[in-house]
Amino acid sequence: TPQEDAIVRVLVARHGTRDWALMRDVGLPQRTAKQIRERWTNHLTPNIKKDGWTKQEDIVLCAAYRLFGGSFAEFARLLLAGRPENTIKNHLMHLVITKPSYCWVQVRLLSLSPSALWLGALLPDSA
Repeated sequence: TPQEDAIVRVLVARHGTRDWALMRDVGLPQRTAKQIRERWTNHLTPNIKKDGWTKQEDIVLCAAYRLFGGSFAEFARLLLAGRPENTIKNHLMHLVITKPSYCWVQVRLLSLSPSALWLGALLPDSA
């Protein structure tokens, strides 16, 4: 609820992002520590990108999937800053299930190998 979100924000400001069990005990006993952490990580963190996915991000995601397999935490940390790993996983599964050839066509059209990621060829200018 919006009220719970406000409590989570206050608790994170006060206690940081390490002791989710303490936050549960102090402010949200009806939620599990995992629920509080996931709500913060996937929805409330201030720097989360909530706008639609760009074609460039789709290409980065597709090429990274070829490189890392299903290491969504690596995608988030290295390539898609501001996108939570759960959001990355969900978007990739959407691409793979609803547009099975989309990823491979996009990467092939640009004639990029997965190693091009390390050269910064696919990263946005702001990264």
